[in-house]
Amino acid sequence: MHPPGPLLAASLSEFRALQEVLGQDSLRCLGQMSEEVKRWNQESGRDCLYATYLIKKAIRAVMGQVDGIAFALRQSVLDSATEMRLALTKEERAMLSERRFDRATGVILDQPKYLYTLRSTLKALEYFPRLCGSSYQLNTKGVEWRSFDRLNTVRNGITHPHSLDDLSPSNARYVLAPTFLWFSQEMQRLIADCAHSMGVRLVTGDLNADYFASYDEDADTLERSFSPEDDQLIDSDLSRVLQLAEAMFSRTSSENSWAIRELESRERCLLAPDGQTDARNAVRTLFSAIEARTFMALRMLTAARQLGDIAWSAADAATLARSKPIEERYVGALTLWSRFLGHDRCPTTSGEIWEAFRSTREFRDRITHPKSVTAFRFTESEFDLLMATLTYFRESSDALLVNPDKFKSLSSNTRRAEPAAAVPIGSS
Repeated sequence: MHPPGPLLAASLSEFRALQEVLGQDSLRCLGQMSEEVKRWNQESGRDCLYATYLIKKAIRAVMGQVDGIAFALRQSVLDSATEMRLALTKEERAMLSERRFDRATGVILDQPKYLYTLRSTLKALEYFPRLCGSSYQLNTKGVEWRSFDRLNTVRNGITHPHSLDDLSPSNARYVLAPTFLWFSQEMQRLIADCAHSMGVRLVTGDLNADYFASYDEDADTLERSFSPEDDQLIDSDLSRVLQLAEAMFSRTSSENSWAIRELESRERCLLAPDGQTDARNAVRTLFSAIEARTFMALRMLTAARQLGDIAWSAADAATLARSKPIEERYVGALTLWSRFLGHDRCPTTSGEIWEAFRSTREFRDRITHPKSVTAFRFTESEFDLLMATLTYFRESSDALLVNPDKFKSLSSNTRRAEPAAAVPIGSS
């Protein structure tokens, strides 16, 4: 196999720098989580919701590390393939660079075709060893990969929450730390094996630790409080949907408040490594709250439409299209909520704080799927954008205030001779 050339050496240098920053983020969040869990176990009556919030914070950091490393490895393949004499088809290059490929013309299009975390990781760990002439293969048949898959599923739920189940990280509580340690070990094994294949010997410790030795996978089954029947029951009565929405709004707003308080000051955010970690978490947490509001507003409106209470136009529906950026769907959902259920208070779509909202979403995307140390770093400009977006979030809350008269006058409510029997949300 050819020794590493200058392009591969440069890309590996960028990989190591990104890996170090992302790894430190994960370690800080895991350490913070561990300390809070200890306090919760020692102090009776301590609020467990804050510990739950810190577990979610750690999950986001760990999976952000995975996404960043996978991107860096794929980019290294793209940058160094010619130098290392690895033949790639145009279609492979399109896939690795997350671009669409037109098979009819053989052209890589300037349109994204994103690789989600699992596939992105698999492709990175397939092509990078090939680049280096390594025989490394990731084992996807064991408990380690299944736990990784579970952790990714939980991360997706807390990023785009659709129910109270999604807001809970309980299904990741036993796999989070072992998965982080396993993935870190796999990256060391990968780099060591690739280096050996190119004639470079690296000094490593034991790379065969079993971090899942004490984990009982059979006993740790997936937990769901909500069944499809529960959701049907909830959606059949707007008062129940409203109850669920208010619970989700309250929980995500509390988490958002904790995340903002952790920043402490602009100076700490910009200068201290742990301040950088907390600032990135604040952006992720804020957008989780925005996603929760958007989804639950749409769920409420959809239930009301299915019950014959409201109707909206094609133009209204267009504002809610999944293809639109989250900030536009957020405004569309809250505008319709306020029109049909509230006080006709529509979030603004112009001015500085609106533009800040759009820019902060782009930054959220960068730190969720990091591609370089520079793109991952929180700057003074990003801090100002976060504060402006937080202002937008708070001011737009007025759109979600329910007008009692409007709500009572909805036909599905007036048809009921008496209030619906109370059914606990989440009961089967």
